[in-house]
Amino acid sequence: IPLIQLKGSSVVKTVQFKNARVVGDAISTIKVFSNRMADEMIITDIEATRKKKINFSLLERMASECIMPLTIGGGVKSLADVEKLFRIGADKILINSEFYKNPNFIKKISEIYGSQSIVFSLDVIEKKSNYIPVSNSGIKIENLPLEKVLKLATKSGFGEIILNNVSRDGMMNGFDLNLIKKISKLVNIPLVATG
Repeated sequence: IPLIQLKGSSVVKTVQFKNARVVGDAISTIKVFSNRMADEMIITDIEATRKKKINFSLLERMASECIMPLTIGGGVKSLADVEKLFRIGADKILINSEFYKNPNFIKKISEIYGSQSIVFSLDVIEKKSNYIPVSNSGIKIENLPLEKVLKLATKSGFGEIILNNVSRDGMMNGFDLNLIKKISKLVNIPLVATG
C-alpha cells in the first residue's frame, strides 16, 4: 500500500514530518504504482490543512490514473469536502486534525457513508517510551492519552486506522513494532502501519 505525500503537485518524502524533499511528480507516481499493481493507494496532501484548501483538480487527475482502491486525506473539514472526494474517485477518506476538533464530524460521515469509508490517520510522537498523539502534520500535541484517543476514534465511527510514529518517519529504522502491538491490542478495526 503506497502512501503518497503531496506538496503542491509534487510527491515528497519527509523526515519526522519536516524537510519535505521532492521525489517525483504526482501523476507519474500514480501511474508507476498502478502499473506495478499495488493493492491500495493512500494520498495525503501535507499542506492542505495549513493552507485550508484541498487541491480537488489534482486529486481528481490522480484518481483517474489510479486502478486500485484509493484513500485520500489532507484538509478535510466538511461533509461537502467528503462528498466531493468520493465523487472524484476516493474509496475512503483519511482524517487526522479535524477528528480532534470535532469527533461528531466523524459520526456524521459514518452515518452517511459507513464506517468502512473513513480512516483515522493516527500520528504519534515518542517521548520517554510514551506515545503522544499529534495533529496538524505533527505540529500540535493533543492533550489526550493514546488509549482515550483510540476509544474516542472507534466510538466516533472510524473503520480503519493508519498508524505513524512521527519520530521514525523517514529515518529508515523500520516499523515501531512495540507501537503496532500496543495499538492492535487496543482496537478491533483494521490497522495499517506506516513510517
